[in-house]
Amino acid sequence: MSALDSLKGDLDPLTKRIIFTAIFTSELEKEGCSPVAAGDYAVELYTSGEYKADGVDVIVPAGEAQKVLRQLDFMQDGSVWVNSDIDMTVRIVDESLGDEQLKRVNQIDVSGASVYLLGLEDTVLAKLRDFAFKHEVAASTWAQELVEAHPGEIDWEYLKVNAEKEVMVALEGLIGELGIEEEEDERFKAKY
Repeated sequence: MSALDSLKGDLDPLTKRIIFTAIFTSELEKEGCSPVAAGDYAVELYTSGEYKADGVDVIVPAGEAQKVLRQLDFMQDGSVWVNSDIDMTVRIVDESLGDEQLKRVNQIDVSGASVYLLGLEDTVLAKLRDFAFKHEVAASTWAQELVEAHPGEIDWEYLKVNAEKEVMVALEGLIGELGIEEEEDERFKAKY
């Protein structure tokens, strides 16, 4: 019996992705690394499924991830890995996280296994980058949704320090959309 057999049933897509990610993480930890959910998948997790990702995006060294994906009967199709038996796609983001990003990674426990999730602020910044650099209008809306879904959890100073020039414009637009004035910043931090 394969570790993925439980995913062949009629499961909600988000639940299926979470269970898969826990299995994938468990297998990768045997190889000495842990994937971190990122991209649209992180947005989906932070919004409890309000945002719909079309697969699993993970930050992980590609070599180890590809080895485990092959063991789990995934086939590479361009930039994604696919397992049609369980209707799952995985996109590997082969980059490393900085120390500050690693400190912000969140952990979700799933039936004795773990799923690691890119920090909330880094996920907001990623959506603002999609808006600023890729001109994805909806990305700004989802950045705002992330902020509003997690009142009191946002480190605004981290956002401001880590926003590139073009992203800072988008961040300032988000702050304006939320109706925050600089002098209200401390009260805003307490609320958001």
